Amino acid sequence: MRRNIFMLKAQGAKLFLSTLMIVLFATFASPALAGITGMEVVYSDVTFGHSSYTNLDTVLGEIKRDTGSNYVVTPWNCPWQTSEITIISSGTLTVKMSDAVFVTDDSMELGIYTAQMYNLQTGAFMNSNMGATISVSENGEDWVALNGGNPTSLNTPSLGYQFPGNAWPNLSHWEGSLGDLEETDLYKPFDPSGISDWLDTTAVLEAYGDSAGGNWFDLSGTGLDYIQYVKLDDIYATGSAWTTGLRIDGFVGVSAVPVPGAVWLLGSGLLGLIGIRRRS
Repeated sequence: MRRNIFMLKAQGAKLFLSTLMIVLFATFASPALAGITGMEVVYSDVTFGHSSYTNLDTVLGEIKRDTGSNYVVTPWNCPWQTSEITIISSGTLTVKMSDAVFVTDDSMELGIYTAQMYNLQTGAFMNSNMGATISVSENGEDWVALNGGNPTSLNTPSLGYQFPGNAWPNLSHWEGSLGDLEETDLYKPFDPSGISDWLDTTAVLEAYGDSAGGNWFDLSGTGLDYIQYVKLDDIYATGSAWTTGLRIDGFVGVSAVPVPGAVWLLGSGLLGLIGIRRRS
């Protein structure tokens, strides 16, 4: 009888430890990387850079992955349709995000996607050198400027899909179904500093991996706990006849905060384990 009781206690202890480890892993190893995007244009006094690209709703929601038919977005084929991007030559644009973007040390939490691309013959920007002064806010009233308040380059191209063997399709036209390709992760921060040759398509696609690219920013120096508003002003675009403004595709954010469901799991799991121990 004692031996059976001892075995039951030992099994209970093992169950307690193993379940506790699972609960803790689910809680702390599973950050909430919610799909936060631009939700609303709350202020604009912009001057548009092209009479056909004046729909500010194109900067809201997720980015565009193709340019019609089977032509996919790559660093050498940007989104260009009037339903995909807005072109702004000057003024101020303020966007409210769909949720709070919490600030985490040593992490890039804010992404801004623009329609930039490289010329495969010359390696030059096809859509000029684009940028803006970027500011962020918790409440839409008190602002903190990034990059010391200086204009910031917004030239990192997007990548809509991953390609087998990192082989770039000729003219960005995918001969099969787009459903056969795996979409890239537009919420995965990307650092282009390791790319030295944008004409080496295979190396560039390898550097992107499963990220959709974009221009990413670390908010830890702002002193804010979170942001929910992003403002662009001092918008510029110089050096190309192909555009007269900043081509904006979208705003995204990621937050490394505990998943609420996992927190509930931790509490309920511990209560259950306490009950098991008491019964033992």
